[in-house]
Formats: sequence, C-alpha cells, structure tokens
Amino acid sequence: MTKRDIQQEQTEMLATMLESVDPNNFILPWHKCVNQGNPTNALTKRQYTNSNAMMLWVYQMLAGYETNQWATYKQWFELGGGKTEGKGKNKKIIQPSKYNVRAGEKGSFISVPIPCAYDQEMDNVKTGETETVHISFTRFKASSVFNASQIDGYEIERPERPNLVDSIEKAEQFFSNLGIEKREAPGRAFYQPAGDFYSLPPMADFIDTPTSTATECYYSTEAHETGHATGHVSRLDRYSSRDFTNKKERAFEELIAECTACFVCAHLGISTSPREDHAQYLAGWLRLLKSDKTAFQRAASKAGDALNWMVAQQPKALSKAA
Repeated sequence: MTKRDIQQEQTEMLATMLESVDPNNFILPWHKCVNQGNPTNALTKRQYTNSNAMMLWVYQMLAGYETNQWATYKQWFELGGGKTEGKGKNKKIIQPSKYNVRAGEKGSFISVPIPCAYDQEMDNVKTGETETVHISFTRFKASSVFNASQIDGYEIERPERPNLVDSIEKAEQFFSNLGIEKREAPGRAFYQPAGDFYSLPPMADFIDTPTSTATECYYSTEAHETGHATGHVSRLDRYSSRDFTNKKERAFEELIAECTACFVCAHLGISTSPREDHAQYLAGWLRLLKSDKTAFQRAASKAGDALNWMVAQQPKALSKAA
C-alpha cells in the first residue's frame, strides 16, 4: 500500500485554490477565517501554529465550518468523558463519550513534529580518528483532526470577536514596540532592506474591503511590511544568503510576509486584507508550489518565527494573543 504524501496533497490543494483566485478580486483562501483568531485545540486550548494554522484556516473556509476549534478523534472522545481499557485488539470502551465524530465525516490533516536522534560512528577528517557523533532531527507525522462542527453532542463555542477599538489600540502599540523605522508617503507600501525602513500610505488612503475595515487594512498592510523587516540581518537574517533578482526567491519572501500578516492579525484580533499588488505574485506562487512541495510549509514556519520575534519585542502585557 502506497503511503500518503500529505504534504504533497496539501500543496496541490493550495495550488488548485490559487488557480481559482480572481486577480481582480484578490482574496486568498485564508483571509475569511483569520479574524476568528488562530485555530485552537478544543481539549488542550493550545493554538495551532505555522503551516498547521494556515491549513486549518483553509480547511475551515472550504468546508464552511463555523468555528476554529479542532481536536483529534481521540481528543474529542476524551473531552466528552469517554474512557477505554486495554490495548490493541483488546481495547474496549468502558465509558462512552458524549462527543462523537459524526458518521461519514472526514478529518483534516496537520503535521505533528516528532523529535528524533541517534548516534553514528564517523571519521574525523582532521584527526583521522573515528568519533561518535550525535545526530538529532525532526520528522513530521500526519495527524487527522476534526472541527467542532463535525461533532455530535458538542455545543460550539462562539466567542465574541475582540472589540475593534481595543484591537486597533493594541495594534498601534504592537508595531511601535518593534523599533523598526516607519515612514509615510502616498502610493504603495514597501519595505526597503538597504535603509531598513518601511513606508505606508496615509491611513486615509485605505478603504473597506469584503473582509476588513479600512483601518484594519492599514494595520494588515503594516503587518505585511514589518514581516518583511524581520528578515533584516539585525533580526532573523533571511536576506544575507538570498538572491532577490531570482523570481522564485522573491515569491517565497512574499509568501512569508503574507503568512506573517495573517499570524499577526490573528494575534491582534483584526482581519487581514487582500493586497492588490499581490495579484502579480499569483503566477510566481503557483510556480513555487508546483516545483517545491515544501515551500508553503517552510514559508509558514519562517512566518511563525517572524511572529515570535515580534511578540518578544512586546511588554509582557501585550505579548499574549487577543
């Protein structure tokens, strides 16, 4: 039996979705769900991160689920008070769960990191002696999760969206605390690596979109540009070894910034908004995904690093998610 390549399947799904995006009405698959915050595990209450968060937003949007709460089959069973005894073929239910995945429902896949390590004998090229080298790495295991909308007996929690006034105030403080030079000029928004500054049009130049208010569009754009700025050598140093004359490299960096904006907006409790200039990157993103099944996961991981760096710059009172 051929082992499923979940990473390849997810990449192909994203590529298909991007092919259906209308460049004249540029809304990406995850834009409609970001304003609910990061997907959360219903049992542990921990937020999903990196590519798992991005993919669960996509799955939620595709299926039209009302909530961003997820858990594995076993976790829903435990959350509903279910108990078992024995193992393997001898395992049996001794107490039923009040929460059950509805018959016929299919799970959505996430990647679970599995730390691995082993010792290997290797020859030291300098000394000529054989040494024991400890090698550690992380492999990823696919895990199936189910949305709360797929669970019988579970009352879906519908937390109120954070007060927009409070979120906007938090956003203003959040970006100010990054210590990155900000400029204002009419026209396009951009980050300038050589001068290490970003520039935004005046807030009055922004307009409402189907997913965001004009003010949210402003801060979503700021999240994108500061996402680029985290790559500076004085921060996460993404640029030193990159050739941005290469279209694929530019597309990858734009994908990192796009994912970063989503994570930051979810953290602050505001909606992310489509950027008209990203319509030009659609073709580049498609080429990137079709040529490298790891590109999206790697971009989301680097975006997670960018968010973590930003959060680390905040006073403790602002470092918690909205």
